[in-house]
Amino acid sequence: MYGGMMGGWGPWFMTVNTLVVVALLLGVGLVVYRTVQRPDRNPGALSRAEQLLAERYVRGEIDRGEYEERRATIRES
Repeated sequence: MYGGMMGGWGPWFMTVNTLVVVALLLGVGLVVYRTVQRPDRNPGALSRAEQLLAERYVRGEIDRGEYEERRATIRES
């Protein structure tokens, strides 16, 4: 009488559900893609060891020569 199940709303209901599922899949895919594409968020950023070393240098705990020597050691490993 009304064109199918749910009084004619069947095709609309299926279309909306399909669009929601497709949107969710695209959203999840985008998040995964962006996460895989940038394993290191900031390639120019210092490692935690380099940050601590730089802080010690700024505070005057070590001189420039010692800073550069230790930084080179950190980057080798």
